[in-house]
Amino acid sequence: SGSVWNNIQINLNYPFHFNIDVFLGCNNGGADGMAFVLQPISTSLGSVGGGLGYSGISPSFAVEFDTWQNADLGDPVQDLIAVNINGDMSTTIAGPQILPNIEDGVDHEVTFAWEASTNTYQIFFDGVLQITGTMDVVTDLFNGSSMAFCGFTGSTGGASNLQYVCTGDNVFPTISRDTVSLSLCEGESLLVGGGTQT
Repeated sequence: SGSVWNNIQINLNYPFHFNIDVFLGCNNGGADGMAFVLQPISTSLGSVGGGLGYSGISPSFAVEFDTWQNADLGDPVQDLIAVNINGDMSTTIAGPQILPNIEDGVDHEVTFAWEASTNTYQIFFDGVLQITGTMDVVTDLFNGSSMAFCGFTGSTGGASNLQYVCTGDNVFPTISRDTVSLSLCEGESLLVGGGTQT
């Protein structure tokens, strides 16, 4: 398991979006997937395997990219995107949205957009809107705190796959006066696995 976090918190009172490429493996029989996570407390790592490195992080808001069927969590056979809260993989507030095989050896473009004025989030996968929803994350999840760490967690269990995220030219945010603008070194890779970052 591993995780990578922005060490500067973002302010959820401002809109932002992330454009990130995710690589979820080449082995269709591999596991387990990754999660994009917002949480106000730390840069901690959750449980391994079906927990995607996210399970147990609370309070939190996460988008899971799940490539393995965990029957005990009610997962479908297919790969999926879903939104979970408070580190509980069985507490799905949006989705699951079924995807074609995403362990296909290809980078997939993911965009997460947050509109603070309406508490609306949107998740695009390869340019297609997959999930949209509304939640007052600051009030309902983060006990009034608008500051959050953002990052990715990932893990494998008995079956494994190479999984990583690759940042584009606008990934981790810096706060500007009116919006959150996003920046990190273009093309820099962040390896999720084994707890390492490159």
